[in-house]
Amino acid sequence: MTSAADERDALYGLAADKVRISADGLVYRFHIRPEARFHDGSKLDREGCAFSFNLLKEKGHPQITQQCAT
Repeated sequence: MTSAADERDALYGLAADKVRISADGLVYRFHIRPEARFHDGSKLDREGCAFSFNLLKEKGHPQITQQCAT
């Protein structure tokens, strides 16, 4: 998700067109856009998202690894 410079509190999905946030704000469920693709043109699916997310948590920039700590 990304924000717009002129809308401080708004977030827009890039790969997802919908998101559900749990009542406690700890769980986010994303509905992936059917047309979403990886850079190589392969379809973006939940397995690929999970792999990428876990890789970022494990080997990503310190800012990402700290924000995604579980």
